Amino acid sequence: MDGETKRALEEGVATVLAAAAALPGHDGLAAELAFVEAASARGYFLPDEEETVKARYSQYLTLRASLLATIHALGGGSAAEGGDGGPDGRLALFATAFAAACVLLRASRFVVDLAARRPVLWKKLDEPDVAAGIPRKSFTTVFKALSDPVNQLRFLE
Repeated sequence: MDGETKRALEEGVATVLAAAAALPGHDGLAAELAFVEAASARGYFLPDEEETVKARYSQYLTLRASLLATIHALGGGSAAEGGDGGPDGRLALFATAFAAACVLLRASRFVVDLAARRPVLWKKLDEPDVAAGIPRKSFTTVFKALSDPVNQLRFLE
């Protein structure tokens, strides 16, 4: 395995481990889930609830971008096309890219399942947030990517 591929692999492993550690579990989101339930019941978010939900969503989008970049770099980018690392090198690249895809799929499924049953949350996540760099309809883009049969087939392959 050449130096560039080894560096890409090390960065990919670090990204996957950091992303997996940074994603909160269901218990770690108890306050946010309570905000979402309260907002769903009344039909809107209070300003402090909105700020908290947007901050968590921004965190998710940042992790999503990092994981997608890792998948691209290791699964189909320059590292995968680089020097022949032999079967062990290719297996390491695949395993790391697959781990990134699994972490991404798990996090995305959680967010999509949560918002799909709560229109007030979906609407809030689709709002642009210029300060955080979140474009309009970003959640719909995530939903479409997760539910796209081509993407599902690519993951299974």
